[in-house]
Amino acid sequence: MRFFPFKILVLCILMPPILYLATVTWVENSLAGRYEKQIEKICTGDMSRLLEGNVSLKDALYENVESFLDKRSGFEKKIKVVVTIWSKQGQILYPSGFNEDQPTLLGQNQSHLNLAEDNFKILNEGLDIKVSATLDPNSLPSYIILTFLVTLSIGILYTMYLKGVEKAKFEHEINETKWAAMFEREEEYRTKLDSLSDERKEMETRLNEMKNKLAEVRLSEDGLVEEIVHLEKLIDENSMLQKSQNSEIETLKSLIEKSEGEKKARLKKRIKGHDATEKRFKTLYKNLAFHDRALEGFRDLEEDMKLKCEEIVYLLNSDPDKVIIKRKVFGKKNRETVFEVIFAYNGRLYFRKLKEGSIEVLAVGTKNTQERELEFLDKL
Repeated sequence: MRFFPFKILVLCILMPPILYLATVTWVENSLAGRYEKQIEKICTGDMSRLLEGNVSLKDALYENVESFLDKRSGFEKKIKVVVTIWSKQGQILYPSGFNEDQPTLLGQNQSHLNLAEDNFKILNEGLDIKVSATLDPNSLPSYIILTFLVTLSIGILYTMYLKGVEKAKFEHEINETKWAAMFEREEEYRTKLDSLSDERKEMETRLNEMKNKLAEVRLSEDGLVEEIVHLEKLIDENSMLQKSQNSEIETLKSLIEKSEGEKKARLKKRIKGHDATEKRFKTLYKNLAFHDRALEGFRDLEEDMKLKCEEIVYLLNSDPDKVIIKRKVFGKKNRETVFEVIFAYNGRLYFRKLKEGSIEVLAVGTKNTQERELEFLDKL
């Protein structure tokens, strides 16, 4: 998780359900508002029929609203719509079944004149229309919305994963550069140390020569003493500089040893994982042989892809006829047939049938590493 922000992971997990609820609510409210406006326009239909008393308002509302709902497109019919129409006096006019136990002004034995009068009275007071729309969670539109949001979330996760991989590669290159620079500095300091050692020996030789001359000849004693003091001072300075160089060399050695230790630890962990995978596969799948390239590719897979890959390995071991083969891959040299199998959409597994009837898994990888796997198969 060093190069993959945890908050992005949490956001991508929570984003699909939250946005799904918000989107469904917005779609339902939008459709309800649109339906309400359309029903307001068509609910009464031909006003002359109502004012002449040829049909009751309830029957006209039922006929027009039902006709409107039936004429909706196939997509909109997946949406449950509930329409309720009241008069200003609180009488439910649609659906009429809600008000059958209440006394009504529109009896079946009314004359056309009374029916027209009742229709006019209710229309004059006005109608209250309420429309609610509900999108079924198991309908195709719900699946489309949810699939889009999940795909968007996965796309964000994959983008962040690629950025993390690039950052890790960049840091590795920087570390390699630093290690190379430290090795160069070590060599440089070793060269300087050798040069200082030669200078020190030369100065010691000169000092000994001067001491011998001083013992043999007492002439110019003061000048010789000053030169001896000067030479001793140079020797002391050389010793201090040599100690400083040794200290820097030791520091560089410790840094290099630490870097090499980390490198060896990672390599050891990688080898240990490889050996554990090989041992487990040989124990579980005795009817299969595994190439080192296949074990290496399996180890580099993500955990969820490892599970999908092992399902294919299990089928190859127990019942290879049930394995769905995408295509055959032929090598360039002996034209030997290698079979390619897809798992987890992006995963690739390659195997071949040996002469004795057993199966050898040659390589495991992803669509991104497919070219490298095919180059490897060509070289078999």
